[in-house]
Amino acid sequence: MESFNMEYNLDEALERLNIKKDELDSMRENLPDNCPSNITDKQLLLFFNACNFKTEYALNVIKIYYNCRKNAPEHFDNRDPYSDEIQQCLENQYYIPIPPYEKGGYLIVYHQLQNSTPSNYIFTNAVKTYCMTIDYAIQKYGPAPGVIFIFDMKTVRLMHLFQAKISGIKKLLTYLQYGLPAKVARIHVLNTSSIFNRILTMIKPFLQKELLEIIHTHPTDMDYEEFFKKWIPKTHMPSDYGGDMPSVEELHFDFCKEIVLKKEFFDAEEKQRKP
Repeated sequence: MESFNMEYNLDEALERLNIKKDELDSMRENLPDNCPSNITDKQLLLFFNACNFKTEYALNVIKIYYNCRKNAPEHFDNRDPYSDEIQQCLENQYYIPIPPYEKGGYLIVYHQLQNSTPSNYIFTNAVKTYCMTIDYAIQKYGPAPGVIFIFDMKTVRLMHLFQAKISGIKKLLTYLQYGLPAKVARIHVLNTSSIFNRILTMIKPFLQKELLEIIHTHPTDMDYEEFFKKWIPKTHMPSDYGGDMPSVEELHFDFCKEIVLKKEFFDAEEKQRKP
């Protein structure tokens, strides 16, 4: 059975979080039946951190995590970044993992459609690519207080809603709310319009009250200086919004070069789940 390695430094993370390796060993002794026996300490620490260092809670999330991946092969299997389906997504949408703005700080995952043509948006493949982006960020930067998700609605059109599959939405939201090895800290929806209300109506049956409370919508004419002060530092937003980072296009281009280098990582992750 093949194992795989994440980029983040385990020793640094254990020291920063003040966690003893014995606590991970204790988790390992009580793994759920659907968890691979060669789950790594780095993986265990991600779950332990996401669950406020509560062992029983973390073990339950591990069980949900593997059930979600088993029950959604269309989202979590055959994740080859060189494949036509992933490359088509990278050519038509923006996916950007933004590093924490302080050591051990919040991760940021940004997403936007590159163009407004609905036929260029293939929902199932886009969800797969999005989950790959989240995995990339978590394995690279390690345990964090949470993940901040940013969605820019600028190029979303009504016809995009007809591309989405209710079953796929339910699987994705179940994973993000119950099985993600990280906390969902906040969701920022930029350039909102009336279309977002329709999207919210569609997904609301699958949302926890706690998640609804951390969704923050921002109109097209919002004051970004206020946004930087209240929510995300200017240093960690793309220049498109007045931030100090390179443009969305440049950041996405850099990520496209990075994610193809992770083919072995995605292959090994699937082999670990499916010996």
